[in-house]
Parts: sequence; structure tokens; C-alpha cells
Amino acid sequence: MGLKYLILDTESTGAQRPSKGSALDPRNRLCYVGTILDGVATVHAIEYTLDKPFGATLNALNSLLDSCDLIVLFNAKHDLHWLRRYGCPQPHAVWDCQIAEFIIHGQTEPFPNLDDTSQRYGSSGKKKEIEEEYYDKGRDTDEVPEQILVDYLYQDLSCTEKTFLGQLEYLKDKPLLKRLIWECCQDAVITEEMEWNGLKFNIPGLLAQAEKLEAHIVAIDKDLYTHVLDARINWDSPAQVSAVLYGGDIVFTHVEPYRFYYKDAKKEPVTKMRRVEDTVRLPRLVEPLPRSELKSGGFSTEDKTLRKLKATAAAKTVVALILDRRTTQTQIDRYFRGIPKKYIEMGWQNNIVHGQLHHVVAATGRLSSSNPNVQNIDERARSCLMTRFL
Repeated sequence: MGLKYLILDTESTGAQRPSKGSALDPRNRLCYVGTILDGVATVHAIEYTLDKPFGATLNALNSLLDSCDLIVLFNAKHDLHWLRRYGCPQPHAVWDCQIAEFIIHGQTEPFPNLDDTSQRYGSSGKKKEIEEEYYDKGRDTDEVPEQILVDYLYQDLSCTEKTFLGQLEYLKDKPLLKRLIWECCQDAVITEEMEWNGLKFNIPGLLAQAEKLEAHIVAIDKDLYTHVLDARINWDSPAQVSAVLYGGDIVFTHVEPYRFYYKDAKKEPVTKMRRVEDTVRLPRLVEPLPRSELKSGGFSTEDKTLRKLKATAAAKTVVALILDRRTTQTQIDRYFRGIPKKYIEMGWQNNIVHGQLHHVVAATGRLSSSNPNVQNIDERARSCLMTRFL
């Protein structure tokens, strides 16, 4: 490639948190940065323990980063977040082995992992000791003995370098594919900054809107009761909705007390509880669409199916209420309750939501988003977005 490259990997705390060691969670901290330059591997201790200053280490690492033309990583945005958080300079260019592998394999394998990828290029793979003996048993990175953690980091660096060199060998007679990968890797630098900056939400405003929408669902349930006179219907259950619309049986269970009498007449009877089933047979409100029968029984109640149903005015009202209820509940779960819940779980601050942007998911190669999805925000949720430019 003709560039001075640096292999880099990080180890951080937070393995047991929902944020999974993300630098965007201020509760996590960077333990070590590992590098390979010109075949020499070095481990830079940062905050594995809290009793040692690390300013000099960061200065040396910054000089190393500045001296290299290319930083080679696996899942680059994760490590770039950590470098940014600790004030390290932005790299001149990056090669993300994960993105490269995704493209090399025709974008058919989402989220390639370092272990499998490196073995394709002759590596012995990652060490599993830390995952099995520490992470799987609920322990965090700073609880892993230092030498074990350092050896683990060295192995990850070796796997990354083996992968990088193997990818270059594979691409040496494929200049157009190599160019595509290069451009996609530089895009990751941009999306890393987008994730870091995040979106500012009015979190209390989201929760207030959730309460309004939940009140709307209560009103929908009351309307549905006027058409289907049974308050026990679970409108979130496809099977029960199918029985309501197309006719069928719903089995309800409840617990009731009963008097239990002992065979020994001298013993006083006692009150116990037992489960009782109550089967309700509902009439058909609307004819199902042809070929919409499900193998599990009943008929399809997917939104696209319900919108095609030909029904009486009364049945259309029920269908419309069901669709309205689903849409509203989805908005609550995804945005108005979902975003504040994610905000708390991930330890984010200042009302900033750091959704993830993925280069290695969609088979079309387009960017996708999750955790939460910040690409397709509902119009009502957008009203809770706040500008930082006033």
C-alpha cells in the first residue's frame, strides 16, 4: 500500500453494561491501547487502574498516531470513539478490516467478527479465555489479571494485522474493489463523528408525549369494547385479533378460590386457588383474504393484510382502531418510551442520543442504523429534537 500503517486496538471497561464498553458511556474507561508498528507490538496502559497517571502515555500515543499515514482497526468506530474521548488526534486515514471483509464477501455476512475473519487469513484466532472465564461470569475488564488482559490484547492485534495483510494480498489484483473499500473506510471516520455528536432530544418531552399516546390507547380500547364486548381481549396478540376479526375461539384463564375438603372429616376444609379456563367463541366480522391462512391456525393480521380487507362499516371501524392502536404502541415503544429508556441504559448525558450507524449490515451497502434507529425518526418524535445552534 506504500503507507506507514499502525495496527491499533483498545480494551475498556463496561463489558457488563448495555453499552458494551462504548466510549460514549461516561461510566466506562479505557484500560489499554495496543499498537503494532513495523512489526513491534506495544501496549499503552491508560486507566486499567485508577492510581497511575497516564498523561505521558497519551502523549507518546499521540505522537505515534501523528507519525503514521494509516491506522488499521477492526470495527473502527469503536476504537476511534475511545481515541477521541481521550483527546487523541484524528487519524489521517483508516482501514477498517471489518468493513473490508463485509465488502470482499459481497455484503452477504453482516457484522464480520475478528475471530472468524482472521482465521480465513491464517490466524489461529482470538483467545477465548477472557470471554469464558471473566465476561461470561459477570466480571469486567479491570477485574481480568493484567498479564492475561495484555496477552489477550496482543492476540487481537496479531489477528488484526494478519487480517489486514491477507486482505491486501487478496486485493492486489483488484484495484477497483480496493478503491471502493478505501472510500468506505474513510466514510467510517465521518460516521464516527456523527455518532459522537449524536442527536439532542427533549427527553422529558418524549416522556410527556408517551403519556398522551398511552391515554390515546386507553381511549381506543374503550372504543373497541363497544364493538367487541369483552374487556379480556389482548389486542397485542395476533391470535386473539385473528379470532376477533375472522371468528374463532379464545381461551381465557383465570384463578379462582375453592373449598378443599380432606378425606379425613376431622380436618377443617381450607380455601385453595385453581386455574380455570373459559373458552369464548367469536363470530366472523370479516372474510379473510385468499391464501392468508397461517400454519399455526387463524389468518394473517399483518398491517398490510388488514388494510386490504373488504368489510362492513362496523368491521372497518374495528380494523381501523386496531391499526391505530398498533401504530401508536409502536411509536411509544420505539421512540417516546424507547429512547428515554435507551438514554438511561447507555449512560448518555446532556440529552444527547448516540444512535449507531452501520456500514456492515445492509446487503445493498447502504448505511443502516440501530440502538436506536436515528435514520427513520417518526414525525411526532422529531418534534422533540432540539437544535444546538441557537
